[in-house]
Amino acid sequence: MAEAARASRPSLREHEKQLDRAASVLDLGTDIGFREVLRIFARVISTFRLFKARIATKLGFITVELAFRLLVAPWPGKVVVDHVILGMPIGDASGFPAFLAPAVLLLDGMGPVEMMLWVFLLGVFMVTVFGFTTSRGAGRSPSGAPTGASAGSSGGATALTPQGLGTLAQGHDIATQTENQANLGSGLMAGILGFIDFRVHLRLSQSMNHFLRTRVAGKLRSLPMTTLDDLRIGDSVYRVLYDSTSANMLLHGIALGLYSGLLGVVITLYIMFTYFGAATEVIVLGMLAFPIVFLFVLPFARMARRRG
Repeated sequence: MAEAARASRPSLREHEKQLDRAASVLDLGTDIGFREVLRIFARVISTFRLFKARIATKLGFITVELAFRLLVAPWPGKVVVDHVILGMPIGDASGFPAFLAPAVLLLDGMGPVEMMLWVFLLGVFMVTVFGFTTSRGAGRSPSGAPTGASAGSSGGATALTPQGLGTLAQGHDIATQTENQANLGSGLMAGILGFIDFRVHLRLSQSMNHFLRTRVAGKLRSLPMTTLDDLRIGDSVYRVLYDSTSANMLLHGIALGLYSGLLGVVITLYIMFTYFGAATEVIVLGMLAFPIVFLFVLPFARMARRRG
């Protein structure tokens, strides 16, 4: 009896088809394939070329923030600990990266008070221009956005992110959530550059969303009246209003998020190569971390999406 019950149990693929039929009686094409996903992505990404200047500016701010935070921001703390508190001689600045060694050598021969004064002035510059200090790296979410005390102490710019890490409240209804997505703006910096970065991203999201809504709504208006009368025009209008913001989320997740992640990996590997060049196994493990995680997660992506 138990074997007969197991034999009559539908397979996972059949069960997913039953979920599709139960989810929508009118539209059975709810489960799109991988090729169709790529085709939709290509159509949306093709609109990015209309905003090349703003996207390039946003990518430039991401580059400046990551490069300064990972390559420069941690080292003033080492100067304070090693050469101000412990009083170790600077020597040839062998403990610092090659691109920072000339700046550190300028402190050679100075007393602890003079060194601390220069580090303090550098901290003032970092807070004014970049909006973060040498401890800004602590307290970050998985997406890289500052959280908790770190965000508060560094004066992090107001950020609206898909993970809900922003400071603007929203309700559970789709209208207010879409309104925030249409005005999506984020920035990992504060200060002068952070304000400009946030404004550029905000205007990019608004202009892209306005362009898509205007373009799709114009095509709907040009349809014959018989078509508008026969089809579910209410659903089409709803999608124009509330689904157009998906392009912003795609831009944030693919173009900006992917670039930020890859650049962070490249900078991290550069730092690892600089300090662990003799231990090649450390670099190899660091390079294999992403493909290993990707290979283990990819087979279960569809299952997690259907049951999420």
